[in-house]
Amino acid sequence: MELWGPFAQIVTLRHLPATGRLYDTQLELIPYGGISIENDLIKEVKSYAEFTGAYNKKAVPFPSVVLPGFIDCHTHLFYSRHKAAEFTLFLSGKSRKEIAHLGGDKKSTIKAIHSSTQLELILEKRLSHFVKQGVTTIEVKTTYTDDIEEDLSQLEILKKISTHLDLISTFHLLKPLHPEKIKSLELIRAYTDRLDINLEEYSIEEYTEVLEKALKLGFELHAHANTEGTLMAASANFKTVSPLNTTTQEILFALKNRHVMPILTPGSSLGQGIPFSSAREILNHGLSIAIASDTNPDTSPMGHLLTQAALLATYEKLTHAETFAGITLNAARALNLNDRGVLDKGKIADFVIFPTEDYREILYHQGQMAPVMTVKKGLVAH
Repeated sequence: MELWGPFAQIVTLRHLPATGRLYDTQLELIPYGGISIENDLIKEVKSYAEFTGAYNKKAVPFPSVVLPGFIDCHTHLFYSRHKAAEFTLFLSGKSRKEIAHLGGDKKSTIKAIHSSTQLELILEKRLSHFVKQGVTTIEVKTTYTDDIEEDLSQLEILKKISTHLDLISTFHLLKPLHPEKIKSLELIRAYTDRLDINLEEYSIEEYTEVLEKALKLGFELHAHANTEGTLMAASANFKTVSPLNTTTQEILFALKNRHVMPILTPGSSLGQGIPFSSAREILNHGLSIAIASDTNPDTSPMGHLLTQAALLATYEKLTHAETFAGITLNAARALNLNDRGVLDKGKIADFVIFPTEDYREILYHQGQMAPVMTVKKGLVAH
């Protein structure tokens, strides 16, 4: 059995309420603490002085603060070129719609994927950056190509790729499937049980046949949605909805009543030059929030989860507890994972270590305090 520590502070994030406002006074902080690990799982989390007996001791930089490994629950990593030219057009005053007409839409990224023979290597390199940022679990959506073989090849890459992270794959459906292609969901289901549909441009009625088949196959439903689409997703008992750029009392009531988790993506708000999602209002209404990087080449190329979370916290006046919960335990809930997101007995030994003696410094530095170590299943990943 291994013993990690001593840490100046352990921020466990356990025992927090599942919904509503969170206060920093609710955070469990263990000063001069230690974490014991056995078979990739956390055995105990307590004061370092309380550990007795024989351990394989793993020294850590002191002083340091440890938190659960970060979980990025919403990304689009299947692209092989940047969109700097399109971004320049956006800065010149062109709208996203105008840029799309000029060829700078999702299809141009898809075409680049078709011609890229090094996509797997590109993805591996991209994922390594997340590990360095303290991310230990990441959700990755496919880029819909309208070609089932191409779509399946992306899922196959996610299945076999070599990485220090746990990858959660999601099939992203940008438009309703033609009736003759609905059967392809059976092939997709062999790779993932997560289906994300586009309720920004299509209505839920247009997905009727797809959803009937998906539910029969046991898919979990998620949505990219505008205001109307968010209400539709809630009525159909979707698991999550994103990005929730607009909140109304009707939307908040529907999400709370149907237990739908909002996933907020501050990076895409920055990329589009629009206000952040109303995180404070959502929490005050008694919901919970997950925070994700939404890494993609169009609106959120930054891909830095902690920076985005810190900026959202500043603008929306989120507590440390609310912000850290958004990128750990609530992100785990959004992915339907109950074995991570907190530092507690029986959970996967995923954690991230920062070079400070005060956990409050992490958000204070707005994402610029880099982890000194990322640990995945008890092994140093970075």
